[in-house]
Amino acid sequence: MSRIPREEWASQLNEFSKRNAGRATILEIQEPKIGIREEQVGYPLQGVSFDEDGNRITVFVGGETPTAPHVSHVSHRPRRVEILHRRDGQDEALHVQDSFGAMLLALL
Repeated sequence: MSRIPREEWASQLNEFSKRNAGRATILEIQEPKIGIREEQVGYPLQGVSFDEDGNRITVFVGGETPTAPHVSHVSHRPRRVEILHRRDGQDEALHVQDSFGAMLLALL
């Protein structure tokens, strides 16, 4: 995994979104009291962004139209952002640790 410095979160997440737009995903959320839960499987990646003013990272997966199924997840007060790469250099997953737990966005 490549840990991304905070000052690069916005640009790196933008590049991650461009490289992986449309790829199928698995979105998992980990919360200390609940454990790990799958939010969705198979939805295409629409984008990941960092809002510095709001101190949050938002992931949006699913259909491109308002009526298509979709899921968004917001990580509030993120502490750590990492991108996992496959041996061939392609992105495999995005991991975000925040003050409440963690989010893993696996790319299929």
